[in-house]
Amino acid sequence: MTLHPIILSLTPPPEPGAHLRRTPLERFMSWMMMVAITWLFWLYDFIPGWPVAGLLVVACIGLLADLLGGTALPVYADVGLAISRFTDAFGTFFGRVYVGIETSLIWMAQSWRRPVMAAGLVSLLVFGLYFQHQLKVGDMTPGAALLYPGHPYNVAFSKVNEKFVGSSQLVVIAEGKKPEAIKDAKTLNDIDLFQRYMEQGPGAPGSSRRRHC
Repeated sequence: MTLHPIILSLTPPPEPGAHLRRTPLERFMSWMMMVAITWLFWLYDFIPGWPVAGLLVVACIGLLADLLGGTALPVYADVGLAISRFTDAFGTFFGRVYVGIETSLIWMAQSWRRPVMAAGLVSLLVFGLYFQHQLKVGDMTPGAALLYPGHPYNVAFSKVNEKFVGSSQLVVIAEGKKPEAIKDAKTLNDIDLFQRYMEQGPGAPGSSRRRHC
């Protein structure tokens, strides 16, 4: 925010009609946007991998033609221009949405509406705090949640945890106030009973115990 006016003062004003022309960087970034979107579809196993590679090759060839040849390939330029115009319209639409939200918030913060909004905010905070204890912290799904369930990594992860102790382990650390507390017979017996109890639970293929003095 501080450097923005300084940068604008050093930037020359755009020429007339410059918004209708597109630079090589804009065309390349438009194609890379399509590459990123198709890559996400491939990552979640919706499409094969060859469309991602094909679009990436087209983007690189178009960039080289722009930089080295000084001319934009016909289809490459047309598609890049269409994507740029779409993103411009997208940004303009949400810019208007932002202005509408900002105007509404200012309207709600004026006159008699201010105490009403304050009371509503407090009510929402109380409501959120009441249901906060029902939230589950951490990842509740085995494997990697970013990958689809049938991904080879998730399949291998579930097999390892099914047949062996696995990598999804529950680590329990027992310690006493004194160094010799862990050597007490009753303490060792309680730890052994706790270990046997945990082994009887569903999805627990095994356990191990280590002692550090």
